[in-house]
Formats: sequence, structure tokens, C-alpha cells
Amino acid sequence: MKPDSLPGLLDCMHCGLCLQSCPTYRLTGKETDSPRGRLALLRAEAEGRISHSQIQESLNRCLQCGACETVCPSAVPYQQLLTHHKEATTPQRQRRRLSFLFSSRRRLRWLGALARFARRCGFLRWFRPYGTSVLHRLAQAVPQQPKKFRFPPAKSFAAHPPQRGTVSLHLGCVDPELFGEVLEDTIAVLCAEGFEVKIPSQPACCGALEAHGGAHQHGVARAQATLQALSNTDAIIAPAAGCAAFLHEFGQDKVWDPMAFLAAQGLRNPLHPIAESVVFDPPCHQQNLLHSSEATRQLLSAIPQLRLLPHQDADLCCGAAGIQFMRSPRLSMELGAEKAKHLLAAKADRVLNGNSGCRIQIESALRGQNSQLPVQHPICLLRQAMLG
Repeated sequence: MKPDSLPGLLDCMHCGLCLQSCPTYRLTGKETDSPRGRLALLRAEAEGRISHSQIQESLNRCLQCGACETVCPSAVPYQQLLTHHKEATTPQRQRRRLSFLFSSRRRLRWLGALARFARRCGFLRWFRPYGTSVLHRLAQAVPQQPKKFRFPPAKSFAAHPPQRGTVSLHLGCVDPELFGEVLEDTIAVLCAEGFEVKIPSQPACCGALEAHGGAHQHGVARAQATLQALSNTDAIIAPAAGCAAFLHEFGQDKVWDPMAFLAAQGLRNPLHPIAESVVFDPPCHQQNLLHSSEATRQLLSAIPQLRLLPHQDADLCCGAAGIQFMRSPRLSMELGAEKAKHLLAAKADRVLNGNSGCRIQIESALRGQNSQLPVQHPICLLRQAMLG
């Protein structure tokens, strides 16, 4: 494979502006853990100077947070290059495992029931001695108080009059089994704001985890099927920022995270005071891909008496990165611990984050530092302020 067969690979000027925006480089200081270094490795492989096995570990450690692309003066399509390479080199059996896991809602329900039971009975504590192993990380990934979303028979929720429109709700693969309150609060706020909420039959997963895990074509097909299932309304609401960002690549302006959608439409209901301090940690998908984190801050700032506190390195990835916590558990734990340290230093009453994987990672990292600081989706706080 020649370098010019990968559009953009030769565009890197090696200026280094990406280095301080890259969470893995900031953590290790290694050139091979930077976007510039990984591009150099990709070029060396394309020119036959190095083998895939020699660069695989470095590429797998990339979190695909998108921060490097926001500062690159040459607009190098780093994510596209990495995705193309993963699609070409990921073993078929690994792609089949990803597709098998996320292809069935029933299978995800069984896994969710098992995770909730294991958390309630204390079984997950048995994995603490395994440190940074994949088993330990999987056990840590189960929230302290997981909640299942109860699917309604009608799958439609009426708007409070006067009606302003109709939206489809994307469920995702994680929220229905572990963060049911996020879906419930999203529905409640949208209905209160005059939007009928429909939950059409849809694929179990939007395809984002498959695409980022090396099965990009499978992920794209699943995204297109998801959009087709949800497209017969005015807008598609995806509460998980990772899902919203991936679907947005194909659905464009019709796909929204709930806070950005409500900010764009404007709130008609008054917000009641909440005398608390909160820290908003924007997911990478929301900040670097959707560019909608300011919309969330706008709505939070509208809540009377709420104090929105700053924290150090808010723009750096927490280390969740989809399934990265399984691929590189030690790296993921180190990044999570750094994020938890900065969040605790802010001395807030709760942490707000709009992505399922990030909330899992942050809560796990906070527990690792003996903290029970609540971690919530911003829509949950908005519901509290709007509806009590």
C-alpha cells in the first residue's frame, strides 16, 4: 500500500500542535502515543518500512477522541485514516464478536439483567484483586445503582399542549439496561416542552462501538438502519453523545443530543432554583464532533441558583472511549484517575456528563478514590429544575 492511497496521510506537517490536546501523549510523553507519531507509523507501514504488528499497540491505544483534529492546521483526517486502517487490519473473528454482541436487543437485556443482579448481590467485589485486568474493568463498568428502562406498551408519549413537534428517541445499547432514568427524564422533559416522543422499533445498537472497534462497515450499516427506523419524525434525539455523534455523520442536522435540541428550540417552561454546585465535564463526542457542549452550558446556566464550577483539563478525554477500557485497561484507568482527581478538586455536589460510557468511566474512577460523588446526565438535572 502506498502512502498516497490513504488521502491525507501525507498532509501532516509535524508541527506538534496536536500534542497537548492528545490525552495519551499528555499521560505518557511518548511520541508513539501522539497523533503525529501514529501518523508517522501509518506512513512507515504504508511504505513497507515497518510491519503492522509493530505499530498495532500504539494505534490501539488511541482513544479516537477527536481533539487533535480540532487544532490541526492542515485538517489531517486523522480519524478517517485510523478507521480505514482498523477496518483493513482487524481480524474477521473480532469483527464477528462485536457484531454478535450488539446485534440483539434480547442478548443485551440478558447481559443487563446479569450486570444489575451482580451489582445488587455484591458479586462484583470479587473482581477487585484482579487490578487492571479486563475482568476487573468490566466489573467496575457496572454503575453503583443501575436502572433498567421499562419499555412502554404504546411506545409513544403525548406532548403537553400546545404541541411543537414530534421526535424519535434513540435508545442505544447501554442506557436501557444501566441508565433507564436518563431515557425517562429525556421523555419527561421533551413532553413537557411540547414534543410528542415516539420510540419506534430500532436496532439494538447504532453501530458506533462496532465502527470504532474495527468493524466500520458493519457499524455504518447499523447506523443507516437506525436512521431509517427513526426518520419519520421532525428530529432524532440520542441521549448518549457517542451515539448522537456517530449517527450525526449520516443523519446530519436531524440528529441531536437532548440538551442541544432543547437549547435550539428554546425552553417554554420556567426552571425552579437548585442551590447546588455542579461541574460539567463535556464528552469528547459532544465537544469535538458535535460542537454542542456550549448548548448544555447555556441551559445549565439558566437554572436559578445553580453554580457551574470550572475544573482543570475539562477538554481532555476521561479514558472511556467506547470499548477502550477493555482494550487498554491500564491506560484507561490512569486517564480515569486523572479525570477524577480534577473533578474532586472542583468540590462540586455532582458531576454532569452527557455520554453513557463517560459516566461509567467517571463513576468508576471516583469510586477508586473512595468518593461517592454523583455522576448524572445533564437532562436529569434539567428535569429536576423543570418538573421537580
